Amino acid sequence: MELLADLVLVAVLICAAVTDLRTGRIYNRLLYPALAVGLALGVLAGAVSSPDHWAGALAGLKNHAYGAGLAFVVLFFCFALGGMGGGDVKLMTVVGAFTGLDHGGQSFFIVWAIFYSFAVGATLGILVALWRRVLPETVLRTWWALRVLALPGNTLQDAQFEKPGIRVPFGFATAVGTVWLLSENYSGVSLASLVGRLWGYTP
Repeated sequence: MELLADLVLVAVLICAAVTDLRTGRIYNRLLYPALAVGLALGVLAGAVSSPDHWAGALAGLKNHAYGAGLAFVVLFFCFALGGMGGGDVKLMTVVGAFTGLDHGGQSFFIVWAIFYSFAVGATLGILVALWRRVLPETVLRTWWALRVLALPGNTLQDAQFEKPGIRVPFGFATAVGTVWLLSENYSGVSLASLVGRLWGYTP
């Protein structure tokens, strides 16, 4: 059941990445059904894996709903800062609905999925800023926003950029980051360990 959920999630992520790169949008007609399917698969997986099917179904629903909720809260904060679009928030919420808090034997999987996605997004942002020759301006603008937000009495609105910054296709970053994490879980080999082996380090 978990493998089926992961395959469906990867298909959703590929579709979202393609539309994000081509149009700059991730469509609700993909996201809302995917959210429902992710939660339903969580309920089904919980029911199948537990002798008490009703209790298992409830536990599965809680796990996947908590994953979706946590993803929504974290990404909505970034959305409020003006750092990403609503479609990006919904897509990560979908990831949480499919994986839940704990997935593939890994606790707080959705937290790691968010981390990996932000790592990919930051890398893309740096590359785009270098390509457009606006990296110093982008770094200073981001630093200014963080300082403003840290001051007492300021709101998220006060910390928003005065001018639109570079656009990072975060839907694409979410797809790459999540698939990357899923690949590590299935292979049992992390990117960090691979880099360590290249440098001759064996933990």
